[in-house]
Amino acid sequence: MSHAAIYLEAKKLTVVEQTNTLLKDVSFAARAGELHVILGPNGAGKSTLIRAMAGLQSASAGTVLCAGCPIGKLSVSERAVQLAVLLQQQWLDFPFSVQEVVTMGGYPVSHSILDTEASVNTLDHALETFDLLALRDQDYTRLSGGEQQRVHLARLLMQVSSQTRALVLDEPLKAIDLSHQYVVMKQLKRMASQGLAVVVILHDLSLAARFADCVTLLKQGSVIRTGTTQSVMQSPLLSDVFDAKIRKSKDAEAPLFYVAG
Repeated sequence: MSHAAIYLEAKKLTVVEQTNTLLKDVSFAARAGELHVILGPNGAGKSTLIRAMAGLQSASAGTVLCAGCPIGKLSVSERAVQLAVLLQQQWLDFPFSVQEVVTMGGYPVSHSILDTEASVNTLDHALETFDLLALRDQDYTRLSGGEQQRVHLARLLMQVSSQTRALVLDEPLKAIDLSHQYVVMKQLKRMASQGLAVVVILHDLSLAARFADCVTLLKQGSVIRTGTTQSVMQSPLLSDVFDAKIRKSKDAEAPLFYVAG
């Protein structure tokens, strides 16, 4: 494993709601310069882990550290500067234009007491990155689900400043068409290469194998395996985690995983 700085870390994290244990003794580390993918079946605890690491989910035990500082000790503005988060559900029902929604992403940077510089990304750059220039003046609420998701990805890009340490994204490819999925993954890979710790929940095993530097497998609230992509993305292990016969194609240029009949 890499010896790069750990920018986002969970230590023995347990989350219990009422009588349901959502996470049990989970440890996780996201390092600078790496794209770390979290995989697992529905109900494995992936979104709960993301929310806990973002400081949006209370833990029953354990700690979460952002750049070495307990997440609970960071103010909302400090957290927004150091950690950019895209949750699975985005609630926005007002008829803002696309460029207005994307511009909102720069608010934590320009209004933070820690950082008075502008976002390192301009509005036009964020729109262009996710193929939104032609939609900039359109009503956000009238876009397709995939287009709305790309708007939120552009908004997240606007939040990134020189003080950002980590990006955390819960199913960022939701509703996005195939060509734009690759655009998104290439951009996340590029941001990791620039020194950020990027954490992504995916369901596509082939995309995970192609783009991830590290992979963590979750099942029933516990970590089954975490490590380099090559060491974790093994058919027997994946088959056990997903309760399906998962096979790996030997003929593809990039790894392709599929469920055998």
